[in-house]
Amino acid sequence: MGVVQVYDEKHVLQAQLDLLKKTKLVDLTIDKYKALHKTEEVPAELKDRRQNVVLQLKELKADCKQLLTVIEDPALAKVMAEKPSEGKESTRASQEKAFKDTLMQLVDKNSIEDAHIDCLGKYAKLHYECGNYGMVDGSEKMGAGEFLPIFQILCKERTGNADGALSALWGKLSTGILLEKWDETFEDIKELREFIDTKVFRDPLQQLQQRSWLLHWVSILLHFL
Repeated sequence: MGVVQVYDEKHVLQAQLDLLKKTKLVDLTIDKYKALHKTEEVPAELKDRRQNVVLQLKELKADCKQLLTVIEDPALAKVMAEKPSEGKESTRASQEKAFKDTLMQLVDKNSIEDAHIDCLGKYAKLHYECGNYGMVDGSEKMGAGEFLPIFQILCKERTGNADGALSALWGKLSTGILLEKWDETFEDIKELREFIDTKVFRDPLQQLQQRSWLLHWVSILLHFL
């Protein structure tokens, strides 16, 4: 809106800033503040917020260190680097199984506990909230898009945390859209639909809500295509 000048640029920047202040997208918040006030000076409040978020990331990373060692293991990286053949679902399925089997072997070998897995979920969520959605071309920095699939597998195969697996799937879907990974996104939609249809919810209204959210996200996806 600000680009095509439908509204006054300052009003748009102020609205964006007001919205961002409620999130953990602190770097983007700082950028919008600088653009709005045409200054390089940043208020102490924003500096403190950024320091707090960075501290949270460091603390969670330390708590997840044992599991992050597994995620960064060369054996797992080798499986992750393999690309399924175009249009061959059997090849894709076999590679997904190889990834899961390798992950579970490494988890057993490194004595990973449920607490480590729960910590990874929090770590992935914080990365998502900070806008670090995952690897993009030319980047080797892991983010939510890399951690969430592993958290989902471990919730299903190790902890039996169905709610955690469902949350991970939602996170995978949104990061896939944001990073424009369309093949993965369509697979996530299929998996989410199946998960929602087969999961036993404590309240039937929760299942209806999940289905409504899925329709909402599919409509967002269509906007990008």
